[in-house]
Amino acid sequence: MGYTLQIGELETSMHSGDYLEIEEMNSFRQEVVSISHDDAPTFGESTDCMNSRWPSYTSWAIFYRFFDLEELFHDEDYGLLRQHPGCVPITQFHKSIIDDAYEKYKKNYPNSTPGYSGKQLDDVEDDDWPEENSLGARLVWLKYWVDWALKNCEVPAFYNS
Repeated sequence: MGYTLQIGELETSMHSGDYLEIEEMNSFRQEVVSISHDDAPTFGESTDCMNSRWPSYTSWAIFYRFFDLEELFHDEDYGLLRQHPGCVPITQFHKSIIDDAYEKYKKNYPNSTPGYSGKQLDDVEDDDWPEENSLGARLVWLKYWVDWALKNCEVPAFYNS
């Protein structure tokens, strides 16, 4: 099992057959519009160039712990995964945390090559491939799409299911 994660423009629609009261937003389904860019990061995954990823719960937790981003995802006030499933707005505050993590990554691992080894699967380690490479791929993806969403979306959001 794992997540479906998407970053981009918030899309809101009513569930079919729901009765809507103005103060009851739970009747709306909130998701992110699926898109892809030719210049988006690619790492040999089925979701290359896309604003979505499908990591396992375990591999995503390993990623955010490695980069000390647990609060970014789980803080009850601003965490991107504070609701699961859920959809939350992305802010400049989120971007600043991601940018700081990215700068530390580049400083601490100047020779890292973000990506996955040929034999590496989502939760299988490759002893010949440094973990900062595969974990860095997730950070590069996150940074690219958060930066893009904040520049290009009317309502930038992070969706998870």
